[in-house]
Amino acid sequence: MFRGDRAAERSGESGAADACAGHGAYLRIRLHRDEAERSAAVDRDGELSETADTVVSIVEIFTYWLQGGRIDLGFLGAAQIDRFANINSTVIGDYDSPKTRLPGAGGAPAIAANCGEVLITLRQTKRAFVEKLDFQTSGGHMEGGESRERMRFPGKGPTAVITDLGIMTPDPGTKELTLTSVHPGVLVETVVAATGWKLKVASEVSTTPEPTETELSVLRDLQARTARAHAGQE
Repeated sequence: MFRGDRAAERSGESGAADACAGHGAYLRIRLHRDEAERSAAVDRDGELSETADTVVSIVEIFTYWLQGGRIDLGFLGAAQIDRFANINSTVIGDYDSPKTRLPGAGGAPAIAANCGEVLITLRQTKRAFVEKLDFQTSGGHMEGGESRERMRFPGKGPTAVITDLGIMTPDPGTKELTLTSVHPGVLVETVVAATGWKLKVASEVSTTPEPTETELSVLRDLQARTARAHAGQE
């Protein structure tokens, strides 16, 4: 979202915008409140343009909004992540002769560096949660501690990593990812076993609240509409 709703203040209208990044990174403008629940699952979707407060170019969103420090929250996905929330979305294996060449950076490095904070989402497996990245595409908390601050990135970096098993947040001092919440029915041991390093576990691990019926309804409708759109039915 834009800090202080500056965009709304300048235009004289209510509403805000937010930055979201998926695998490969994308940004989207938030829809009007009565349309927010109908947000499409892909960027550059016509539905977003029809109901958005404003539509801007890629150059403007990255230079004026993102690099200007006007976007509070970013979302990123990744193929690999390490204990300090640095991510890889470039290659698996050697860069010059990779096993798999991934979509690449897109806008992810700029989002990771400049957003007020970043949330990272991915499935938790030892293949994804690795001791050492095959390639560092975007910086999280670098080598830990104050290393991100020494790089002078304006944003505070990843504040949570959300997986299909639980939630990890960076330790306030070391910045190492620490398991702080597990999803209903998931054991702490399951999360530890799905991590490629010795995962730190908080002294008290909470259980993630289950989604409400309204949230589930919105998500299921979104999933169904997206599937129809991808199949050419809309």
